Amino acid sequence: NDTSKLPMLQFKLSVPSGNENVKVNSVKLTASGSADDASAISAVRLILDSNGNGLYDIGETVLAGPSTYSADNGILTMILGTPRTISIGNSENWLVVYNLSGTASFGQTLAVSIDSNTAISAVGATSGFTFTPSGAPVAGNTKTISDISANVTSGIAPLQVEFASQFGTGGTVVQYEWDFDYDGVTFRPDFVSNLTGDANFTYEMAGTYTARLRVTYADGTVIEREITIIVSPRSDAPTIIEVFPSATIGPAPLTVTFTITAEPGIGKIEAYFWDFDGDEVIDFTSTTTNT
Repeated sequence: NDTSKLPMLQFKLSVPSGNENVKVNSVKLTASGSADDASAISAVRLILDSNGNGLYDIGETVLAGPSTYSADNGILTMILGTPRTISIGNSENWLVVYNLSGTASFGQTLAVSIDSNTAISAVGATSGFTFTPSGAPVAGNTKTISDISANVTSGIAPLQVEFASQFGTGGTVVQYEWDFDYDGVTFRPDFVSNLTGDANFTYEMAGTYTARLRVTYADGTVIEREITIIVSPRSDAPTIIEVFPSATIGPAPLTVTFTITAEPGIGKIEAYFWDFDGDEVIDFTSTTTNT
């Protein structure tokens, strides 16, 4: 609800061959959703997404803004401080990024779109003739205001996530607990605090995770919330070729030695993590041997 750098809309601008370089002057945005855009959004920025990952990263260029909506469900023209020239045969990814003020209510929504081709003002860099893009309308994300949030909900391993809680403080909450890889059955807190529900966690391995927050109030009330985190493998991640167990059957207690064969990809394998009972909890880690 008070998130900064919230990506709301990603779109690509391309200049096909056979044209001239194109200069973009402004982009007109149309807001929608049940929250009051004029008060719930403290800043709107237009960002050049230089690495195309859909996030506003440190060092990326602010093309326009910060600006604000003057009315709920309003129209905002983002005028570029310096017109952006896109060369023939090239394309760029742009982002619309919101800062939220924290005034929206739980369950309210925010959305933004580029409703028509004429919403993007562009001219030929040499001729000055008006260019009308194609591809509109383009709809962005619908943000539902929650009482927990994460600065990122997807990315490549290792993925560092900053979790935040908007639940009451000042004595009303006696304990915050986070289970960052909740299995849907047993709540195992990885983070416990009586001061804050804000916490950081790094997901080292690819997978789909449920992060679950449990908040306990002074009167005994317990509230739980969840958020899904999707972690993708690195393109240069090691590939497991085969796992060799020394035994697959035998009387208890059964001692088994596991040996793994893996291709390191780019670089080298730094560590081996073993989960012997499939409960998604690491039981053994080795940085020196594959056994």
